[in-house]
Amino acid sequence: MSGKLEKMYDEKDPVSIERFARRLVGHSLKELTSEEGSITYPSVSKNKGSFGEVLERLYFKISPGNHDGVPDFSEAGVELKSCPTLQRGDVLKAKERLVLNLINYEKIADEDWLSSAFWRKNRDLLLVFYVHKERQSVIDLKVVLAGRWAFPEDDLMIIRRDWETIRAKVRAGKAHEISEGDTMYLGACTKDSFSRAIKVQPFSEIRAKQRALALKQSYVNSIIQRMREQDSEREMANKIIKDQKELERRSFEEIVIDHFAPFIGKSTEEIASVLGIEYGKDVKHYNALMTRKILGVERRALELERAEVTIRSIKLEVDGGMKESVSFPAFDPVLLEKEVDWETSSIRKMFERRFLFVIYQLRPDGKKILKKVMFWTMPHSDLEEVRKVWEETVRRIKQKRYEDLPKMTDNHVSHIRPHGRNAQDKVRAPDGSMVRKQCFWLNAKYVAQQVGAEAHVVGKQSKLSSAESESHIIG
Repeated sequence: MSGKLEKMYDEKDPVSIERFARRLVGHSLKELTSEEGSITYPSVSKNKGSFGEVLERLYFKISPGNHDGVPDFSEAGVELKSCPTLQRGDVLKAKERLVLNLINYEKIADEDWLSSAFWRKNRDLLLVFYVHKERQSVIDLKVVLAGRWAFPEDDLMIIRRDWETIRAKVRAGKAHEISEGDTMYLGACTKDSFSRAIKVQPFSEIRAKQRALALKQSYVNSIIQRMREQDSEREMANKIIKDQKELERRSFEEIVIDHFAPFIGKSTEEIASVLGIEYGKDVKHYNALMTRKILGVERRALELERAEVTIRSIKLEVDGGMKESVSFPAFDPVLLEKEVDWETSSIRKMFERRFLFVIYQLRPDGKKILKKVMFWTMPHSDLEEVRKVWEETVRRIKQKRYEDLPKMTDNHVSHIRPHGRNAQDKVRAPDGSMVRKQCFWLNAKYVAQQVGAEAHVVGKQSKLSSAESESHIIG
């Protein structure tokens, strides 16, 4: 290695590397490299290439694309990662998940955690966050935060379980069924750049899409907050797990379910009395308040927030059925029309995420009891049914058939229909006209069958297919 920049940090010393990275904060790559006389670099184009590649080549002068399991600064054991952010005033949010490394299905099946390529490469991360700007050269983008990140012990326990969950699916010959909803903080994602790549997997003749291990977007947000030392005083008050030793004995899911166990079979009035909160069916966000109290958090459940777990309350009728279909947020037909790949579509992301269902059931006397609580991720076969509805919806939108979208009779899992405050609640269509807001729904019969079939099992994880006749999200 040669050049003035390269002599400004010791590539064998993690502290020296981090110190050099922190020089970037408040500056663009152009500003710092030009002052060193290194703005021209043979293999870097001013207008092409990712920020991460330019950061490695132009600023640190290292070669990107190290072998699997070898960190970028191999002698220091430090892996360099950059992440785009969106900034609104003092609020800094990750623009996307943080991709760490590709999954080699053949290798991960034979790995254990401590010797895994993932752990060898990512145990000591040097993170560089920059502000994303449309139509701006990567060398002009401003860095807003930089520093090393070592996973806290309680986070690491969850991440290890996530990795083991992904490995278990590969070992079971189900790499093609891997979902980001399977795990908490560490997901197995597809990306635009390789979503169509199909790989051979061990233990199955079915080929699987190429995936990468990535930290979920909400977890990356939590890293940003912790690196900036924001909200640290209130963090413990909003954590479900107060003592990390709990994770040595039980999984996170078991811990959460156990919080609800004493209240199973009790009415909402009885639960309110035990928790010391004023009962009232008409109180705004009452279900969310009760759930927070049960989980022992003040404002939000940090672990669930970081894992992008959506909490839903569901109401079953006396017979275990449900009166209405289950709605999801309204979609923008202009944006939906532009989606071309199901694997990276907004609708897949919406249905693929993990849910925590808090299920209530009406008694004959009209009171509502807590029936059960479960974590759920939509099964692969059901997700494929939603894909069919998505494909047909996109096709009809392109045909300007805005009021003729897939109905409940067209698919046994999902359909499309209006979901606005009233008939005047409209959104702009691709042709400029105003149409009623619509959303994806899960069919009432489908949900009733799935929920009712498992309703007698208290506190058990199930392949339940989503429901949200009443809904809330903590936080």
